[in-house]
Amino acid sequence: MFLAKISSKMSLRSKISGMLVLIILMVAVSLSLLVLKEADATLKFNLLVATFILSLLGVVTGIVLAERVTRPLKRLMYHVNALSRGRLAERMEMTAGGEIGELARAFDHMATELDRRINEIMDAKEHLENLLCEERKMRQEMERSKRLSDIGEFAAVMAHEIRNPLARVMMGAYALKDDSMDAEEGEEALDNILKGVENLNRLVTELLNYTGKVELQRYAAQVWRVLDASLLNLKEEIDRSKVKILRDVDPDLPAVNIDAVKIERVFHNIIKNALQAMPDRGTLKIEARSQGSETQGQVIEVIFSDTGCGIPRENMGRIFSPFFTTKTEGTGLGLALVYRIMEAHGGRIEAESEVGEGSVFRVVLPVVPSVVPSIDTRVPGREGGIHEGYGRGME
Repeated sequence: MFLAKISSKMSLRSKISGMLVLIILMVAVSLSLLVLKEADATLKFNLLVATFILSLLGVVTGIVLAERVTRPLKRLMYHVNALSRGRLAERMEMTAGGEIGELARAFDHMATELDRRINEIMDAKEHLENLLCEERKMRQEMERSKRLSDIGEFAAVMAHEIRNPLARVMMGAYALKDDSMDAEEGEEALDNILKGVENLNRLVTELLNYTGKVELQRYAAQVWRVLDASLLNLKEEIDRSKVKILRDVDPDLPAVNIDAVKIERVFHNIIKNALQAMPDRGTLKIEARSQGSETQGQVIEVIFSDTGCGIPRENMGRIFSPFFTTKTEGTGLGLALVYRIMEAHGGRIEAESEVGEGSVFRVVLPVVPSVVPSIDTRVPGREGGIHEGYGRGME
């Protein structure tokens, strides 16, 4: 154990020198012992002197040989350390033969290859940075173009929507200037002006609702109550369109933590779009069901299925985009606002449609973790509020 510790602390050169000296001494001592048995005193002395000289020569020879063996190894170690510190330009350029020479040449080749690969990586990195810079510029340009396109689309929609009510107001104003107008005609002119102003006010309200921040006033509410309020407020349009309403809503569904006014606006927009998609009668089926569990997350899914004209496949990806509409009238902000309201609630809205077969809209709302008493059982801000019995069993 002691010799092993000493050996571990010795350099390679010392180990080689020591081994050579030990071998020479052992040979010299062995020969001397064999000869000294039958030699006289003078011969013994001469043998001892010769052994000493041989030992000294052995030590010198061992040191020289060890130096010649360890010098290239030291040089190799120096270049390995230099390579580990990133100095790739340094080369050994050793002319020695044997395994050490091959190792040195392999090391130089490895350093050269590594330097080449690093240069390639640096060039690729610079190229990639240039590509990313170009991509950033292109993305900024695309965003700028999209903003300009959205502004242009918005301006076109606004111009179209504002022109019609302004024409009503203008025609009514010109009619009122006519002195020959009787009372009935004057009343009709005033009605035109009021309708024009009402349409302008509706347009501004829709625009403010969409561009403003969606602030929620949440409380625990029943989905069927909010749905009944939407159906009640659209009762005249439902009766006029003669659309058949099939309602399959469980009144015992758990409460949801929502802003009931805004969710009613979501239902209102979806139902109104369904009615407009069925001008020649049709059927609108409304279902509400619970999905999931209390541990995995429970949601209420409200499904609106109509038998209307359907939405072309190429338009499906744009129906929730602002200012997109295929109608002759309307700003295209209805479904865009619906999407924002659902996003603010942490829910989602999905749509499927086939041309000629109808559309399906799914509204998914998260359930209140622990139901608290609702602040009000009515939805404020809508005429008539929520009527508990309306729509149940409507068919």
